[in-house]
Amino acid sequence: MIFKQTFLLAGLLLLYSTTSTYGVEQETRIRTRNLKSTIQWSSKVFATSCEREVWSIMNPNTDWEDHPLHTQVWYHTLDDIHGLWKEGYFDYVLDIRPLQDFTIVDNGTGEPRLLEGWENFHIPGSFPINVFPPDTPADEVDMLVDFTASNVCKDSRIFVHCWSGISANRVAQTLIELGFTNVHAAGPQGSAGILDWKIAGYELVYGDTFDAEAKHLQPKCMKACQAPA
Repeated sequence: MIFKQTFLLAGLLLLYSTTSTYGVEQETRIRTRNLKSTIQWSSKVFATSCEREVWSIMNPNTDWEDHPLHTQVWYHTLDDIHGLWKEGYFDYVLDIRPLQDFTIVDNGTGEPRLLEGWENFHIPGSFPINVFPPDTPADEVDMLVDFTASNVCKDSRIFVHCWSGISANRVAQTLIELGFTNVHAAGPQGSAGILDWKIAGYELVYGDTFDAEAKHLQPKCMKACQAPA
């Protein structure tokens, strides 16, 4: 009887010891994971997000000649835009270009000039809205991916771009007129578009095909205000 009680007590002590050791190891793993997460988060935040400069109509960049600054639009250099994009700073990237390539006559040279569309190449994760020509009145805008459908979309942090930054800067003002509240663009216009992004060697997706039913082209903000089915 005494032997059985001693054996049972030893078993309980072993179980307690094992459980305690597991608990300590588990807590250590959690603390280590949280520490790693904190370190990663800190290194991420203390990069472009904390060091970027922002320009606006109230704080113009005097080095940007011939760059109109629009009310309620926040401007950054293309390098900062890229850094912020990599850090997940923007909720959505809106590409105003049409889907397909097309040709225009260059006003300066009189020569034909190819303008590549979204399907040719685009920033990964960007949404084509096809607001072109850029001076399309706000009440006539019909976005390919309709970010005007939800106030949640309108309140999202958005980066809007085009080929060189000129058309996107005009459309940025149109977005404000449509009720968007957190619009960001690159400058100075003329050298801050996706062509400059490409020249810089930044990330691009080539040869894509637009599919309105594709899940990745249906931003979550569009359904945020809809009642559950």
